[in-house]
Amino acid sequence: MFLDKRVANWFLMESYTPTLIITAVYVLFVTWIGPKFMENREPYKLKWPIVIYNFVCIAINFHICKEVSVVFFKFMYSA
Repeated sequence: MFLDKRVANWFLMESYTPTLIITAVYVLFVTWIGPKFMENREPYKLKWPIVIYNFVCIAINFHICKEVSVVFFKFMYSA
């Protein structure tokens, strides 16, 4: 079943069932449970958590780009 035996025992790699269950629970939450939960509530104020999250993503992507550039130029790697 697996082409690469090294990943055969990884989480979610043994069968499709866990992935389908996770997807079904997500769809159920997004379409039914979540709206029922938020029915009589005000929307959450997420401006600052989203701003912080975006800056963290920018920093991580800058670091990845810097590391890839260093490896590329130091070892003259060609894709």
